[in-house]
Amino acid sequence: MQRAAEIDPNDPPALLKRALEVLNRLGPATQPDQVRPLSQMASEAELNQKVASLETNNDRLRRERDNLMISGKGLSFPSCWINSAGQTEFLFDVTFMDAGVRVNDATTSRAQDSAWAMVGSFARGSEITERTFLAATSKLATWSREQKCRFYTRNHDATGVTNKDRYKYLQRQVEQNFYPFYVTTTAVPKRMPKSSGPTNLSPAQSPAPEPAQQ
Repeated sequence: MQRAAEIDPNDPPALLKRALEVLNRLGPATQPDQVRPLSQMASEAELNQKVASLETNNDRLRRERDNLMISGKGLSFPSCWINSAGQTEFLFDVTFMDAGVRVNDATTSRAQDSAWAMVGSFARGSEITERTFLAATSKLATWSREQKCRFYTRNHDATGVTNKDRYKYLQRQVEQNFYPFYVTTTAVPKRMPKSSGPTNLSPAQSPAPEPAQQ
């Protein structure tokens, strides 16, 4: 009681009660030299938090580096949408048709992404002209160039078997605003006409049927 009164003269019994509760949690065999001040424990907790934050940041930088390396020789820009696994996520599914294109949103988990504010209005799932599609996405394409990245589309061919000039034309038009990922119906990768995008993209979503890339 005398020692408790020296530490807390206002309420020695309360001090002893707290000391017993602390000892009860630490164990009856705990020695004074085994207990560190709270200030030291707080500093260690802060240090652990900083280490965790650095590890998270390093992991993000690693994913960005890997995505940059996808480009091969640095002739292409990285994807604007990269998921936690370092993979590209697609903005649109674009189907090339004889009279135009049919477009659907490709990554539903990105429904609240700020990029959509830069996309103009156009009908999803219905055939529209390529001019309508390019006009609706021109602002987004300009922004991506300013940010030194590119959005990706997943492209499908539904043009007639005798209308492949039209298909190549639509390729060039859509690639003005996007980097392409071409989907084919074969399991063997098919060499497509020259594209401005990377040649070994690792997609975040596996399309059906099995995709092949330029």
